[in-house]
Amino acid sequence: MDTPSPLLLAMNQVGTIVQAGGSLVVAVLFLFLSRTVRKTYFTLWAAAWGFLTLALFSLVFAFRLGPLGRPFEVLYFLGEWLFAFLLIAGLLAREGVWLVS
Repeated sequence: MDTPSPLLLAMNQVGTIVQAGGSLVVAVLFLFLSRTVRKTYFTLWAAAWGFLTLALFSLVFAFRLGPLGRPFEVLYFLGEWLFAFLLIAGLLAREGVWLVS
């Protein structure tokens, strides 16, 4: 299997950092909304976007460390799953299907 070029790897890292920064902004927005509006779903969504940010930054570390970054890949996948779970939990809490106290 061919190894990717250094330019392609650098572009991957920059794109992932930009995506992580954007998700951090959304997480902070939902955190402020959860503190102001006091709705459970905003708190769940803030946690979801926070886990996505953590997942993306761990992916950046995995890119930088190469083969030594395998534990960060595990954190990436765990963060993605937590993001999906908390996002769906927030949607269900908003619709009143799943009430979280």
